[in-house]
Amino acid sequence: MRGDQKLERGRAELVRGERKLERERAELVREEQKLVRGGAELVRGEQKLERGSAEAAPTRAARWKNAFTL
Repeated sequence: MRGDQKLERGRAELVRGERKLERERAELVREEQKLVRGGAELVRGEQKLERGSAEAAPTRAARWKNAFTL
């Protein structure tokens, strides 16, 4: 009987450990998804800045030209 009790306790501990690992794995997946979404937002922001800079460049050049033209 004593050996059976130890075996059952060991199995229960193993199940608890597996559940804990599954929770940790799920948390890591959620964190990874947050990072991927954040990276995508950064890329979109950079693209938006590049487009804005490209659109504003002629305007800035025109302002400089007008400022120094008499």
